Amino acid sequence: YAIQARITEDGRLAFINDTRYSVITRGSPTSVDMVLVKVASSPTEPTSSSTATVTGTVAYRERIALTPDAIVEVKLVDVSRADAPSITLGENVIDNPGQVPIAFEIEYDPAKIDERFSYAIQARITDGGRLAFINDTRYSVITRGNPTNVDMVLVRVASAPPEAPAVDGPAMTETPAPIESVKLTHSDSTSREYTLHIVSGLPGGCVEFGEYAVSREGTTLDVTVTNLAPTAPVPCTMIYGRHEGEIALGNDFTPGETYAIAVNGTLTNAFTPLDPTSPKAAIAESPIESIDVATSETNPAEYTLEVVSRLPKGSSCSWFNGYDISRPYAGVIEVTVTHFEVTGMMPCTVDLPVVTTEMPLGTDFTPGEAVRVTVNDTTISSFTVGDPEGPQAVIAISPIEHIEVVGSESEPTAYTLNVISRLPKGSSCSWFNGYNVSRPYGGVIEVTVTHFEVTGMMPCTADLPVVETEIPLGNGFAAGETYTVNVNDELSETFVA
Repeated sequence: YAIQARITEDGRLAFINDTRYSVITRGSPTSVDMVLVKVASSPTEPTSSSTATVTGTVAYRERIALTPDAIVEVKLVDVSRADAPSITLGENVIDNPGQVPIAFEIEYDPAKIDERFSYAIQARITDGGRLAFINDTRYSVITRGNPTNVDMVLVRVASAPPEAPAVDGPAMTETPAPIESVKLTHSDSTSREYTLHIVSGLPGGCVEFGEYAVSREGTTLDVTVTNLAPTAPVPCTMIYGRHEGEIALGNDFTPGETYAIAVNGTLTNAFTPLDPTSPKAAIAESPIESIDVATSETNPAEYTLEVVSRLPKGSSCSWFNGYDISRPYAGVIEVTVTHFEVTGMMPCTVDLPVVTTEMPLGTDFTPGEAVRVTVNDTTISSFTVGDPEGPQAVIAISPIEHIEVVGSESEPTAYTLNVISRLPKGSSCSWFNGYNVSRPYGGVIEVTVTHFEVTGMMPCTADLPVVETEIPLGNGFAAGETYTVNVNDELSETFVA
């Protein structure tokens, strides 16, 4: 949670906070002394003898009339840096604006403009105190060949007012938004401007989108996405809505340095800016050597995904980029690891270097939950979340009774490995953990099946139960090629794709 503040004077924005003031949780205080900073459009400062303006209109497609309580806020912001909040260079606040299209004009000081930076117009309409419309498209202005006049089309948000006059709604509380997906893109320009595309959930008809906040410390970018939900229980529909938006992260990043992005406290992306002087390169998925999920001894346990990948065009023609982590539904984590590789013709080294990457998966798992991790759709790891209240246990390799590779009847053929293992300390002192699948080279598939076993002295049952596990191997196999599956270095089976 954080406190934000702003001061307006004569309808113009004068001061804002450019520092995040965290409160309440994670050891933060409940009392803060805030220091605000002047914005370029502050009327308290002498105006420049030379001013410029950005003009345009604000409209939306819906046939909805605005009430006299409507307010249009339009800002000129510097979106070049991944700071929170964005630097506001000017603002136009229009009370009781009438009906769309609504014209606006924002004055700014040309001396504050840097031709290397990027600037954009942001707009929002509130009606009766509720957010009704926002822009979900970036409207770039001023620099890099962009105009100084824009016609903006806003989109309706979940809290858009009905056509009938609005009534006072319930008190609202800021809550973290559930995250559906996070995608990082960049422009094709030399400066490579990065943009984060986020789809978040609106769990209920009374829930409204709140805001985005971005803070940066070193090479870590923390993004907070919030909703506004009724403070007290009120009758609401069960409709689950979605909000799509984007955050301009800018281009203020050091080439060759890897940056991590966490959204609402969960790691989602990492990227490495390319040196502008490097040869032209494209992003590609990396070949994966192996993956492993490491578990800390803390309570609750923290899980870390360790990925070993290769640079397929050698160290001279390929470089590590980063990764994307998504959790499409409970118990599933999908990871994509990528690298840059040169697109033109040039001599390349043949060293094929290894890259080892550690990705914290956090602690937010349910005890006993089975979690499957897939990396680049080829390498799979599965683990079972331990119970912090249960006996102390370690992960051990399971004895294997039998293995069999089965192909589907559909095309392309998908292969499944059926494994029968045992719990060597009985059902009271050992229980199934999971498995790792890797393809270290050629036609070899290495599988490791593991279990938990109690470390302390305690009586154990002697039932030695059997565990049957189905492990998906996928369909990425070359027709006619021979593949060998090794399980725990005990049993092997060969099949022809």
